[in-house]
Amino acid sequence: MFGIYVEEENEMLSHVPGFDAKPRQFFIDMNSFFTSCEQQECKEHRNTPTIVVPMITDTTCALAASYEAKAYGIKTGTNVKAARTVCPHLHIVEARPRIYLQYNARIQEILNDHFATIKPLSIDEMACTVPHIYQTTEAEAASAQRVKAQIRRDLGPYMRCSIGIAPNVFLAKVASDCMKPDGLTIWNETNLPHALFRLPLQALPGIGSGVKRHLAQHAIYTTEQLWNCTRSELRSAWGSVVGEQWWYMMRGSSLLDYAPSRQAGDIRKSVSHSHVLAPANRSHAAATRILLELSEKALKRIRTYGQAACSVQLTVKFVRNRASSTPAPADRDPGATWHQAARLQSHASDDLTWLHTIRPLLGTLPDYGAHAVPLQVAIGYGDLIEVKDVNLSLFEETVERQQLAAAIDTLNKKYKGAVALGALGKNRQVPLRIPFGTPEQPTVHPY
Repeated sequence: MFGIYVEEENEMLSHVPGFDAKPRQFFIDMNSFFTSCEQQECKEHRNTPTIVVPMITDTTCALAASYEAKAYGIKTGTNVKAARTVCPHLHIVEARPRIYLQYNARIQEILNDHFATIKPLSIDEMACTVPHIYQTTEAEAASAQRVKAQIRRDLGPYMRCSIGIAPNVFLAKVASDCMKPDGLTIWNETNLPHALFRLPLQALPGIGSGVKRHLAQHAIYTTEQLWNCTRSELRSAWGSVVGEQWWYMMRGSSLLDYAPSRQAGDIRKSVSHSHVLAPANRSHAAATRILLELSEKALKRIRTYGQAACSVQLTVKFVRNRASSTPAPADRDPGATWHQAARLQSHASDDLTWLHTIRPLLGTLPDYGAHAVPLQVAIGYGDLIEVKDVNLSLFEETVERQQLAAAIDTLNKKYKGAVALGALGKNRQVPLRIPFGTPEQPTVHPY
């Protein structure tokens, strides 16, 4: 059925100008990317168990783990204290996102030497369309080895990657996960769909523990059972057209293919940022300041999307201070989490307009003194719409503020954060973070 379906789709698209009758995808996944960058940059981390963390504290968790650390059972999400317990000689490195973005850009330059179409899917994953002249198993394998060799030569021997080549991005991504580190897996009509059947359901991107339990309710326990379902059965299992999309993706469709996150042009409903406070910043004053920083970062993203927000929610999670020798007074019980929310009468995305709303909310943030300290802060803007759909305000200053914010964004993009407008100036506490989404082009915010 696999080959028959691909032929049907090819026939359907054969009239499209420039359409390749046998589209193939080359998927590259950089192995333990953050830790590989650190090992390439710093000799002391090479060939040793290493993890990258957002900050140096035992209460955080690993963003990435080297293969030496993985041998101890340490992986992404492992608590630092637990990781130290199983591996006392573990190297713990604070994340340096700008270094990783530089490596990402260099990897894309290398891929540009080999492919005409490159689609970044995340900081360490990219999909490329295989040229027609390479579409034999031998030629595809040789192409993959050339890419691997150039990465080793130009970036260094610690920058390894796994490559999957298959009829579409979904299958190529799954194939790339089959052999790590430094693997190469090629799937085509000679080994599909049976190559899929050897994999557990959770090896497929998008099927986590929750989806797996839901599929079990429909008597789907294996990848082969998932494959053998009809389109209507999968639509019923997912409760939406997403199930039908899975039917097509597993059969190599390039029309309905892997889409890990929103693409450019999609309408977002909300934007949020959160931050775990470093021990030195676990105070009422620092939590307030960092919430303002997160507000600026979120609003900058909203402006980048060409949208505006109408609602905001602030959250602060507190943790009891075990060092405190006296219990909290009855009228000052720290509780677990503080929430505040507000709405504007009209949508806006500039900092000055939102400051008038956020500052009074922050004024209600409780200060528990020695009894409890803030551990994590978050801010979320909701009810987003496109700027072109925003009703004009009766007050001209609102429009002027929007225009001023957009002008400052343009200046900061050109002059690397030279202009700061708002309550904080240029002294920022929140470090650059790399989202786990899929930027079309990774960008470094100026603050």
